[in-house]
Amino acid sequence: MKFAIFTKIDKDVSDVEKLVKEACTKYGLSLDNDNPDFVFVLGGDGTFLRAVHHYLDKNEQVKFIGIRCGTLGFFYQFEVGDIEKAVELVAKNNYFDESHRLIECKLGNQTIYSVNEIRFENPFHTLVCNVKLDGRELETFHGNGLLVCSELGSTAYNKSVGGAVISHNLDLLQLTEISTIQNNIYRSLGSSIVLKSETKITFSGDFSNVVIGYDHLTCQPDGAKEIEVTGSNKKIHIVYSKDYSSINNLKRSFIK
Repeated sequence: MKFAIFTKIDKDVSDVEKLVKEACTKYGLSLDNDNPDFVFVLGGDGTFLRAVHHYLDKNEQVKFIGIRCGTLGFFYQFEVGDIEKAVELVAKNNYFDESHRLIECKLGNQTIYSVNEIRFENPFHTLVCNVKLDGRELETFHGNGLLVCSELGSTAYNKSVGGAVISHNLDLLQLTEISTIQNNIYRSLGSSIVLKSETKITFSGDFSNVVIGYDHLTCQPDGAKEIEVTGSNKKIHIVYSKDYSSINNLKRSFIK
């Protein structure tokens, strides 16, 4: 089996990297940063997102194991003190492989993918956007922006703007409005809506001043008048121990 190590860019984690390499060597894993079977991610959630996008063309081959060296770590079960345990699980094929769909966004000739969310925001003017679900009109939105998140991304920006937290074992999308305008003239749903991941969410309107954010990245619509978002056939695979529960991460991050 082959492994790679992906690290934070704003913090020296060379000591942790050394421990991972030593443990992998001990259990017979070979280093291959170009074509790994397993990627050990050393950092926080931002580092994890960068790692997924770095290996996006190998998404079906690669499994990610997070070693938390940052602050928040929704994608992580293992701490620095758990390195030996994490490597042993991989070496002995004694782990739980949790798979999650990526979000797929088509705008013109371009297709982008996201782990957490796709968001459309107009920093200059009110965003006016027609929204359809599987071809049926839902609303004409007026406000600052719209966001589509996965179950993994429900605890990120989505939660900050009032969206619901979704259990990680559910394969869903969530559409959330950002600073919507609600009055006697303009009216939209005004709350998040949870949808099956196969739902095709279509946004149409003038996107000339819109910034599209996806995970830690941004892009421009490049003249697109219609944008389609759905759950992708592409998936990411995350390694946990067989007794892992995402509830522990929720408690650690938001409650205590």
